Amino acid sequence: MIGNVGLDYKGRTVTDEQAAPGWAWWADALTAGRAALALPLAMAAATDAWVMVAVVLSMAWVSDFADGRLARRAIGVTRLGRWDLPADTTVGAGVLAGLVIGGHISVWIGVTGLVLGAGYLAWGNPALSMLLQAGGYGPALWFIARDNVAAFVLVVGTIVVIAAFSIRRLFGYVLPTFFNGLRGRIESPKGRRKAQPPHPGPPEPSEIRQGDDVGA
Repeated sequence: MIGNVGLDYKGRTVTDEQAAPGWAWWADALTAGRAALALPLAMAAATDAWVMVAVVLSMAWVSDFADGRLARRAIGVTRLGRWDLPADTTVGAGVLAGLVIGGHISVWIGVTGLVLGAGYLAWGNPALSMLLQAGGYGPALWFIARDNVAAFVLVVGTIVVIAAFSIRRLFGYVLPTFFNGLRGRIESPKGRRKAQPPHPGPPEPSEIRQGDDVGA
């Protein structure tokens, strides 16, 4: 007897018997592990350990890329899919906090990040999370480049490789979701209108992992 039918990460029809639940465990482990990287990132940025920031940040981005692909192989059985974007937000907040603690950026930028994070938690608007992450990653890249060229090449190379493998998702889902989120905030100042993912679009981890998955 054939079990429930789903789609794999390439859109092919797969039955429950063909699914790989082991992938779900690894996807969840990567999501949880990525959130845990926020503390070492904050400590490294606060102490000017920019090579360490580059290495850990690259690890976080690779884990974000990998957990989505693993989740798609698992076909809807992951437990932490809905925590994917919160994990990304935690990483960005960790970098931002380290930069503020180390005196590398204005406290007001940190306060702005705090407001964005609070807004994301309150309204679930992914655009606010993405802005928070950008506020941490941008300055961090600048300090990494100024401190160590090899470390900067590592980070940029990681970004380029991930973007090359995610180009369809970037333009078909992530960027539209970001701009829809901004539009939602403008049209609904009280935050009652949440951003809606674009439709139609390519299959996303959010459709499969039972949660919002639009990390930066």
